[in-house]
Amino acid sequence: IIYGIWRARTAYGFEGAMVTILLCAIGAVVLIKLALKSRAVRSVGLDYNEEGHTSLDDYSVLVGKEGTALTKLRPAGIVIIEGKRVDVVADGEFIEANSPIRVVGIEGPRIIVELKEGG
Repeated sequence: IIYGIWRARTAYGFEGAMVTILLCAIGAVVLIKLALKSRAVRSVGLDYNEEGHTSLDDYSVLVGKEGTALTKLRPAGIVIIEGKRVDVVADGEFIEANSPIRVVGIEGPRIIVELKEGG
């Protein structure tokens, strides 16, 4: 573009350079508008109109519930509570898989469980 402007300046003078700059600017605006409407460019950018999934933030309803360890809790793992898989953290002890557990507390997003008495 710069070389083209220089060539227009040497061949047609100052007016030729100004016309070339004007045409380059108009061409750039048109190309940018066409590019922004293209499917390829839209697939690269983020679409803020998409609806996302939000997780349950209030796990306090699980306190006192009982379930079964699906994996070893060393200290984190997965348990089944009321037929649903839940990520949990054991309270200070390792718990073997298939052991009965009870939810004893919630700390933010962490669900804290312990081995159920008699298990």
